[in-house]
Amino acid sequence: MKVAVLASGGVDSSVLLLLLKRNGVRVLPIHVNYGQLAEPKEWAALKRFCRAAHLPTPVRIQANGLKLVPSGLTRKSRHWRGNPFFPGRNLILAAVGASVAFSKGFTTIAFGFIANALYPDATKGFIDVARQSLSESFGSEIQVIAPLLPFNKLEVAEMGRSSGAPLGATYSCQLGTSRPCGRCSSCLDLKKLKEVSRPASRSKLAVRQRILR
Repeated sequence: MKVAVLASGGVDSSVLLLLLKRNGVRVLPIHVNYGQLAEPKEWAALKRFCRAAHLPTPVRIQANGLKLVPSGLTRKSRHWRGNPFFPGRNLILAAVGASVAFSKGFTTIAFGFIANALYPDATKGFIDVARQSLSESFGSEIQVIAPLLPFNKLEVAEMGRSSGAPLGATYSCQLGTSRPCGRCSSCLDLKKLKEVSRPASRSKLAVRQRILR
């Protein structure tokens, strides 16, 4: 099986890459620069993680003209700081990522979505619609999957640790600063991970079963 993974360089998509590889899946990490403030740090982190985990060299797609879309992910101003939602982001990532993946012989793309989604385009409903839309537009079956969707952030991190994932190579801060800001939602999630550590309630086998359905 071959899967192209939309990868940000953060914990969730990085752990997904490693788990897929450990379960015998050929992976292609795809990173999209859509003008996000943290993109240089995210790209550096993804390359660092892939090297440390012996994963394929990631592909970088330049679409930074999208920084024109006002969002807390693309603007530093106080007005946007508390609103990280980027309307249509994951639909754009799905279309761009699938196009590049398809050109390289991959017909399945994966997102690192997890449980308790903050945004409307990080849900099972979105995955189903994206699969239908891409298949229709490509004229052939395109699979869109999110194997980590049943798991929360703590469980994903624990699966990564137990798999030997180099989590220290990841980057999680929406501002893209050298020292994480400690205030954005990504930093707050990371802080919780450092404060709380517990065994994952589901095994890695569950991830593989979801992928291979």
